[in-house]
Amino acid sequence: MEKLKVFIADSDDHFSELAGHTLLRFPDMEILGRERSGRDALRRIRAERPDAVLFDLILPELDGLSLLRGAMEQPSPPAMICCTRFYSDVALEAARTYGACYLLFKPVDMQALHPAVVDCTRMHRKLRRFDHLAQEDDAFGDQQLAHIHNQLVSLGVPSKLIGCGYLTEGVRLAASDFSLMRNLSKGLYLEISRSMNTTPARVERCIRNAISAAYQSGRLEGRMLACPSNKEFINYVLRTLDIPIH
Repeated sequence: MEKLKVFIADSDDHFSELAGHTLLRFPDMEILGRERSGRDALRRIRAERPDAVLFDLILPELDGLSLLRGAMEQPSPPAMICCTRFYSDVALEAARTYGACYLLFKPVDMQALHPAVVDCTRMHRKLRRFDHLAQEDDAFGDQQLAHIHNQLVSLGVPSKLIGCGYLTEGVRLAASDFSLMRNLSKGLYLEISRSMNTTPARVERCIRNAISAAYQSGRLEGRMLACPSNKEFINYVLRTLDIPIH
């Protein structure tokens, strides 16, 4: 059974001992330690990397909000659960903004402590995974767009033309949903206009101008006998790129 490593940062010794003893009754809990000082707690959190931290807003040397900010700056921050008697709308909103997972008002119902720690830690991990996947998707999307843009420029499409941007987005969209190529006006142009806040007619016109400029540059010689249509050019770019088409 995986044990969740819990750290307690609280200047109330009675609460720290009671919370620690309560959680240790469960086989899936491990108490890494307790600190009364916010500064000492942050140092140990950074060193020992607990899964969850119970912390108060009122702490000596380093207050609870500063402890929260410091803990959340780590690459893999713990689930931060605030346990406090201090009530302030501003402070509690700041705690939520800085990343506190949950709030328990003292006196804490000790019967609710274990499920709160387990649920918050699991949800925190799940959200962290979602954030990581979203960042990977964003990075992949940026790389893909840069790859498409560079390919268009290498074919003679001037990067300063707005049609180059429309073409870049169009190739990306066509690669993710090739059915958009069946009817450009009602498919691809419409989707480009929606994502780039313009009209399908303007998209069609700017793409045509960009392709004409590429043909006139001479870089399409030996590839195409005449200036290609928008559809022919986009299909050609898709064939030359190492992008999976769906």
